Amino acid sequence: MSGDYANESITETDHEAGELLHRVLLRLAELVNEHERIYPVAPGANSVLAADDIATHPMQIGHFADYCLLQAVDTCRSIVRAVRDEDGGITLPIMSLFTLARSVIECAATAMWVLAPPDRRTRVLRRLQFEHNELSHETELTKSAASSFSKPEEQAALRKDAENRKRANEYLRAVAHANGIDRTEYENARPGWEEILIVAGEAMGIEHRGLPTVWRLCSGLSHPSVTRGINVLQFTQTGEKGGMLSGVLSVKTSNAVGVVSLAHRATKIALDRWRQSKMQVNPERPVPKPVPPKF
Repeated sequence: MSGDYANESITETDHEAGELLHRVLLRLAELVNEHERIYPVAPGANSVLAADDIATHPMQIGHFADYCLLQAVDTCRSIVRAVRDEDGGITLPIMSLFTLARSVIECAATAMWVLAPPDRRTRVLRRLQFEHNELSHETELTKSAASSFSKPEEQAALRKDAENRKRANEYLRAVAHANGIDRTEYENARPGWEEILIVAGEAMGIEHRGLPTVWRLCSGLSHPSVTRGINVLQFTQTGEKGGMLSGVLSVKTSNAVGVVSLAHRATKIALDRWRQSKMQVNPERPVPKPVPPKF
């Protein structure tokens, strides 16, 4: 099979799906405004999030959730810009839309995964698990980048990373100790993406494991997967020669609508959970206060 590749403009035959996509794009744009409304509102003094921030200082759960949701809504804005033409029309990219939607889903799911548990200990544990995992990724990035340096520069970069990681680990241990969490519970213990998405999707009330399913679908189009492309995209045959089909590969409007709609839904639910945590009265007292390490 061989083919040409073309972005797809919404046509009359796609009218219903095009109208749906138009409405979803408007909702995606509104998420940016909603984030801007929620962000400046400080958590109530007696709220769940205020208590969580005290219990996880200085790697506050509230800051982490805000970062996740900022990335989610910024990527939602990128989806709108990638799809909406200057003249107001809609042109669907073949594959990049799915990559953007995957990012939105991961960010919204991460925020929900940390914020959703009803008990503080689990929320703190998940925050620690995610942060420890990030330290490992930063070390691997440093090793990769430093491998092209001169030997003295490489060793200096690795020493600096080791110092930063040691300092960060001391903060993690201070938070863990204050909350009665053992190191073995969070070090190298962050679940994989599928488990995070399953748990977050259930907390969001998204039926039939829709969140991990759509994430998997999008992941196959975020990498060079011919099989996923054939199954998800539209192949319009234009010829055949020597047993080889030729044609045009384009996006199915209905698939784009479904994926973008779920990305919007997940982000909206996570934003609502973030807002609620700023207002909901904290029922767990006393609130532990980590003792910052001294260096």
